[in-house]
Amino acid sequence: MRKFTYIVIMALAVVVSCKRNGTSGLHSKVFEKNYEAPIVEGRNDSIFVDVSIEYPSSGMDKEIMDRMTYEIVHHCLRDSVANASEIEEAVDRYIDDVVENCRLECVERLQDMDEEEGYFGEIRWGDSVDGHFNGGYKDLVSYISVYWFNPGSIHGTLESKCIVMDKRDGHVVPEEELFVENYAPALGEILSANLHNSFEDESAYDAIFVKDIMPNGNYFVDEKGVSYIYGEYEIGPRILGEVVVSASWEELADLVSEDYR
Repeated sequence: MRKFTYIVIMALAVVVSCKRNGTSGLHSKVFEKNYEAPIVEGRNDSIFVDVSIEYPSSGMDKEIMDRMTYEIVHHCLRDSVANASEIEEAVDRYIDDVVENCRLECVERLQDMDEEEGYFGEIRWGDSVDGHFNGGYKDLVSYISVYWFNPGSIHGTLESKCIVMDKRDGHVVPEEELFVENYAPALGEILSANLHNSFEDESAYDAIFVKDIMPNGNYFVDEKGVSYIYGEYEIGPRILGEVVVSASWEELADLVSEDYR
């Protein structure tokens, strides 16, 4: 079996105080791990993986924090955490999956590069996950995972995914639970009316190709209201990046379910 030389492997856990909008009293830790290695031994092509996950550590009932941590880790690392019992184990599995996928994907590319006369390019494969608390409102706390991925191309891709958790028991609250029945058409009208406010530049708004938007499930809450994140190409061209559209609690007064008013 071929041995690969590890350049950098670093892990750390630091304590931070989480007191941003609605998360007052909830304290957290951040687990970080950074990995870098050659894609293939003997070449300068490389892969790096950076993972940072903020999770609750004190200030709430342990059972609730454990539930929230479970939801957070599965949200951040997706399929890589199956049967993992600790955050570090889940992160290690995620990194192993990314590295294995990179090496499988790059075999043919590296062969083509070797056969191309006069080509001296290198592949720099990158993968990053940054999960952190992002405010909250009353019994709700928001969490966002920001994913960045670049398979050695000119441009990487950025994606932000949100979950909202109930601090009373730690479960994830889908938008169908936050709002009353048949909420989508009315909420879509509010978001569409507020879409223009997401841009300072009129030309940016003009570039949007979907102006009658609907809720997409990718939302977070704070003291001001509810915000939806629309990804690259979802409602506009890539140059606009992700688009965040917000609605105030006042605008949503008739749509929020009794449990979260």
